[in-house]
Amino acid sequence: MKYRNLAWLIILLLTILILSCEKKDEGTVVIREDLEQEIIDLINYYRDTTGKSELIVDTVLRREARNHSVNIATGKVPFGHEGYQERANTIFTEVGGTVFGENVAEGNYPDASYFIDSWLNSPSHKENIDGDYNYTGVGIAETERGVKFATQIFLKK
Repeated sequence: MKYRNLAWLIILLLTILILSCEKKDEGTVVIREDLEQEIIDLINYYRDTTGKSELIVDTVLRREARNHSVNIATGKVPFGHEGYQERANTIFTEVGGTVFGENVAEGNYPDASYFIDSWLNSPSHKENIDGDYNYTGVGIAETERGVKFATQIFLKK
């Protein structure tokens, strides 16, 4: 009987431990279309000042960027580029194209210029912004705590 109670106690403790380590949904997220458009406008303004062509918004790229930002904001995937190849494959299948790039950022920024500044101060992110792309899609998901997750996808078609 003593070992049986100990076994149940161990099972209970393991169950609690497992449930406490499970990824939690961060709650409701809001798609920030206003900031998405600001990023597109600021990126195109920057590209214009450097002699690059304006990026055209594509709805499939926007959908994939939004989905990725929401997945990060809700804890379904960690912050970063997880699922990058799947997004690229989906876009190449649905839209076409030859080259794919992606920038992600996280912050409690009041406006889009902070995302742009962080990307322009990172060589790998700036390389995407300066790249030979002609299409883009931006997705920004904001958590209840005001943390914003931004994804910008670039495509050469």
